[in-house]
Amino acid sequence: MIITSERISLKHLLTIESLTDQEVIGLIQRAREFKQGRNWQPAKRPYFATNLFLKIVHEHIKALK
Repeated sequence: MIITSERISLKHLLTIESLTDQEVIGLIQRAREFKQGRNWQPAKRPYFATNLFLKIVHEHIKALK
């Protein structure tokens, strides 16, 4: 975890169980800012995010119905 100017930045998020209360609250606060329309400004290097796990779970549940 990296904390810069009261912001939580996770290099790799593999499981939420390993996060501290402070990290979870920081992520919720960032999500709230994005919901309110804040634009994301990437650092010098590109970042990529994926929601692959939730997509797989969704498709699996959909197939069971």
